[in-house]
Amino acid sequence: MAIEKVASTKGLTASTLLKLILIGYSPFGVLLGILSLLGVRIVKFNEHVVTGIKGLLTSILILVICSLFSWLLLIIGNWLYTRFRTIDITYKTPDNPHQQTQ
Repeated sequence: MAIEKVASTKGLTASTLLKLILIGYSPFGVLLGILSLLGVRIVKFNEHVVTGIKGLLTSILILVICSLFSWLLLIIGNWLYTRFRTIDITYKTPDNPHQQTQ
């Protein structure tokens, strides 16, 4: 059984925010790339449908651009939020600290 704990912090680092965004966006970008690789006309760039290897690379490029744009907005939001409040992070720990998690 896990124990819930709360930690207060003055803010999240820029690298942590970037990791969270990339982890969140990557499955969607990879899925679009794989579908494009298989010939599904799903990736569009400059009003042209892109499939095959170009579609895979284009979806990865779009993933990176969207991630960086979202990251920039989150950095600004994180900075503004932490001027007035702290961030509380709730996390779970195992009952026995020496117990391996599954």
